[in-house]
Amino acid sequence: MNGREFRERLEKGDRQFNNLLLSKVDLRELDLSNLVLTDSILQDSDLSYACLINANFSRTKCDRSNFTGSLLNGANLFEISLCGANLSHCHAINVNFSRADLTSANLTWTNLRGANLYRTNLTGVNLSGANLEGANFEHSSRDNIDLKMLRLSVGSRIIQKTKPGFYFGE
Repeated sequence: MNGREFRERLEKGDRQFNNLLLSKVDLRELDLSNLVLTDSILQDSDLSYACLINANFSRTKCDRSNFTGSLLNGANLFEISLCGANLSHCHAINVNFSRADLTSANLTWTNLRGANLYRTNLTGVNLSGANLEGANFEHSSRDNIDLKMLRLSVGSRIIQKTKPGFYFGE
């Protein structure tokens, strides 16, 4: 299946896919709620401003894809690869990012309230301005993260001061 055929099937209402190999697909502003796209490749694609509420992208490779402004609330992104992806200004409340690879991803001004980032690779991630209230960062790799203007719960133990910098507490 090519990108055009995939989009046509989505527009007809199909929501169950697995083992697809796609790149550079334009899915901007589509309502893809409850989409199941597992064990697939969808890299270098544009999903900006798409509605992906309760979508399941488990074990899918979405490297360098654009999710700017997308609605991801309740999505299952278990073991997804989002290396170099743009997730800025996303609403990602209660999203499961466990065991995901977010290396060098842009999550500026993203609402990650209640997100599960257990064992997630956050190397080089930009979280500037992100809402991290209630997010779970347990056992996540966290080298070289950009942390400016974060929104955290009062008494949050997410960040602890060390010398010479900061690290996420566990």
